[in-house]
Amino acid sequence: MSVRAQARSADRWLYGLACGLALAAIAVHVPGHVSMDSSEQLYEALTGRSLSWSPPFMSALLRLLGGGSTATALFMGGSVLLTYAGFALALAAGTRQPGRHAASWAWLRVVAVAILIANPLVFLYVGIVWKDVLLAALLAATAGLLLLSESALPAMRRRLCLGAVLLLVPLLLVRQQGIVLAPPLLAVAAAGIAGTRIRARDAGWWRRWLGVVAVYLLLCWAASAGIGLLIKGNDAKSTTVGFAAVQRYDLTGMLALGGTPTAQMPKALSNPAFLSAVKRSYGADRIDRVFADPVVLAGFLSVDTAPLAAAWWSMISDRPRLFLGVKRRQFAWLIGAQRLDRCLPLHVGVEGNARYLWAVGMQPGIDRYDQQLHDVGMWLRHLPLYRHWLYLAILLVCVGWLAATWKKGNGPGASHALALALLAFYGAYAATTIACDFRYLYPGLVGTSVLAIFLLARRCGASPTSETACETAGETAVAP
Repeated sequence: MSVRAQARSADRWLYGLACGLALAAIAVHVPGHVSMDSSEQLYEALTGRSLSWSPPFMSALLRLLGGGSTATALFMGGSVLLTYAGFALALAAGTRQPGRHAASWAWLRVVAVAILIANPLVFLYVGIVWKDVLLAALLAATAGLLLLSESALPAMRRRLCLGAVLLLVPLLLVRQQGIVLAPPLLAVAAAGIAGTRIRARDAGWWRRWLGVVAVYLLLCWAASAGIGLLIKGNDAKSTTVGFAAVQRYDLTGMLALGGTPTAQMPKALSNPAFLSAVKRSYGADRIDRVFADPVVLAGFLSVDTAPLAAAWWSMISDRPRLFLGVKRRQFAWLIGAQRLDRCLPLHVGVEGNARYLWAVGMQPGIDRYDQQLHDVGMWLRHLPLYRHWLYLAILLVCVGWLAATWKKGNGPGASHALALALLAFYGAYAATTIACDFRYLYPGLVGTSVLAIFLLARRCGASPTSETACETAGETAVAP
């Protein structure tokens, strides 16, 4: 009884920590920090026209929220609440698993959960008006709802899964990487609405499951059509330019590291002047450095997308090991295995295109509180918290734990779906990296934290098959 009372007290303390951090983050960050990307999307929200290569969802959302500082404040508040709510939901889902850990480990787990919830990088980032921050917030809340649904009664389970399905609509549209995050989570959410976890069922169960998926796709189509009405002229540009940019960056990497141009390489990309410029300007940290060279830029601008793709594939086919070496170097920069100062680790204040900011009624600059946040963020660079390889390592440990505790005959649950989605997310960036910006993997940081909080809060760490056995183990460990 004493062990259970202490655990409940610790749980309340952790809920209070999440709530307090959410309120503090809103107070500290209001009306939200704006960068170059944010200024462009605020201006698109004002004009109703797409000017950048970013997906138009953010611009449409800011337009619906009223534009200007009102929209940024509401955006920031929503990101804060969704993120910390996701942490609290994961904690609630874990603590509802039956049984208790041995007391010798219980407080260590409480401390670990507290560290994850109070991660200062999450506190600093939730105030930035970035699509990556919104993607992370939506991922946290969706995962939290799905994790909690597994221990809920059938009626409540369906409501929680329905909420997750609704959050998965903007998650799919806010950023391109939503395409790899959404499917595993949608599969579990649809299964929860259909009646149970994913496993072999009769035809009626599968019809219900497919019906939920069909409704979700219909909602995504309707949302996309609505975005097109609010923000004109995007024409899916972001997807096209994204693939071309990845191909160009990969080609420059292979050529810079000693690759010989193949027969399919266009003349503009195989002449000595171009090759010399590539070797002089290439860096595995970001594509900007390569395209800052006018010779490289002119060479690529003279080549259409079809011959570019053919040259890219021919180089990969001819030198696959060289290609993998290029991707390994790029991904190492992205996960923080190299210098952080080139990877835009933090942003505070209101900056960006000054003309756009003035047009939406916002004044560029940073105040004293922004400077203090920046100073804290720069100090934190000396800690492993800023290294994405740390969170990738935590994710791999979680995946190993889930595999070790897998019960034969049980279908995959929300934790398995979240782990799969996060692995796909990191894998997608490993294949498409063009810059080592810290914010790109921020959703992975938040999603991994949600998964780790859930697993740490679980009472026995395995499927809840024997509550009595778990409680007995915990009480025996603390017996005199």
